[in-house]
Amino acid sequence: MAERRTGLRARHLLGAGLLLAVSVTVLSPSTGADQVHLEAATPIVLPQMPAGETPAFYSMNRSGTLVGGTIPPAAAVIWPGGADTPRVEVPPGFDTAGLHVINDEGIAAGTAWHGATERPMSYDAGADTWTELAVPSGVLFAEADTIAETGAILGRMGDGSTTSYAYWADRDAVAVPVPGSGETWLLSDGRVVVVDGVGAISIWDPTSGTSVPIPSPDLGALVTVGGSGIFVFQPAGATYTEAWDLATGLHHRFDRACGLPVMSATGEYITGCDGGEWQLWSDVTDEVVTVAPFGRSDGWASMLASAVDPNGSVAGYVTDGAGGRAFVWNVAGRTVDLGTAAPGEVFAPSALDGRWVVGTQLLVGVPPTWWRATYWLAPDAPGGLAGSADGAAVALSWSAPRSVGDAPIDHYQVLSDGVAVAAVDPAATTWSASTTGTHAYTVVAVNAYGDSTPSNAVEVSAAAAPTAVTPAFTG
Repeated sequence: MAERRTGLRARHLLGAGLLLAVSVTVLSPSTGADQVHLEAATPIVLPQMPAGETPAFYSMNRSGTLVGGTIPPAAAVIWPGGADTPRVEVPPGFDTAGLHVINDEGIAAGTAWHGATERPMSYDAGADTWTELAVPSGVLFAEADTIAETGAILGRMGDGSTTSYAYWADRDAVAVPVPGSGETWLLSDGRVVVVDGVGAISIWDPTSGTSVPIPSPDLGALVTVGGSGIFVFQPAGATYTEAWDLATGLHHRFDRACGLPVMSATGEYITGCDGGEWQLWSDVTDEVVTVAPFGRSDGWASMLASAVDPNGSVAGYVTDGAGGRAFVWNVAGRTVDLGTAAPGEVFAPSALDGRWVVGTQLLVGVPPTWWRATYWLAPDAPGGLAGSADGAAVALSWSAPRSVGDAPIDHYQVLSDGVAVAAVDPAATTWSASTTGTHAYTVVAVNAYGDSTPSNAVEVSAAAAPTAVTPAFTG
């Protein structure tokens, strides 16, 4: 039988940790420096946990649903987004179980055991139902490791003498072996990256059954692949890794000292360190931004960026020698303060997806628990405000914010000398009116969670409208 595992490969692991008390700053959704609303962190409550068992979560989807298992292995743990407490379950007919990963559709993949029998499982978090995945006859053990947004599942299976990677097209399909004997990664579209015994890379398409070699530069060993197809290589003996989008040729180098780069599930943003400084790289625009929580990019005794989401938000933890602070930092430069920890404690978010962040606080001698919080961002400021006047007619134009935040823009607000004078449809980026005199104008973007900071200010001088003169006629 394959070794019973308590978690998935390192790229899915959220870690295990402890929480005794969490101090969280809650910011109102209004104008101000941060434009952030943060729901207080919620400690996890597990009244039904077996004695001596502790929870460990391995995956979270964009609805905030967490899945994992107990340590030592006893049961699967499911914490639905919005629920006050998680569920601890074992599928009917089995003794123990664990879930490794969940997709945005709420379908999770994992493994269950009955005595020495190991079987791959799928779990529907919405319906709270389990499905045992089918395997070919002769298979003695199997496990389900990863799941794509398409519902495809990748795992392993064996007959006692040989082991192969296994692929299920969906939770109702029978497993088929993945060709090749090397490491594999499941892409978000259901295809599989395969590295053979000599390091050659190919992508296997289960629909057609064909494998297409991937020509790649001589960059060393492939160490991980993101679901969107970002390949991370490490040359032999090098102290760095290279993240490559092989489809476009864009790439970026990260220090190996801080571990492998952290990638969002659907691509675009990858974070890692370079020369002691944490960076966020976009494989779409090739832009590199320095991660600067609380407005600082250096001066911290240490910093760890542990997760990144497709919106360009990074979760992490910083220390300055007197304690530490957990944070979510957005590519627009805003920081969500998740709280502080005293010296000797570690308070760090472990995963991030959408508007959800989860994490742990480590306290010596305290049984482990978890916390989860939700945050929302108002829009970034509109950019490039410009103004002109034609007599008494004033015209303004601006560009849309770089990020709309966590809700669509409801309207733009035009301010004249700091006083709101107009609300503009979100599809428009221009405004005009008649006035007199010189006024300073700014524009603010507004969504359901608050107002952005004002745009740059422009000063526009309008002339008084000409006075109409009625001619006098004499006879």
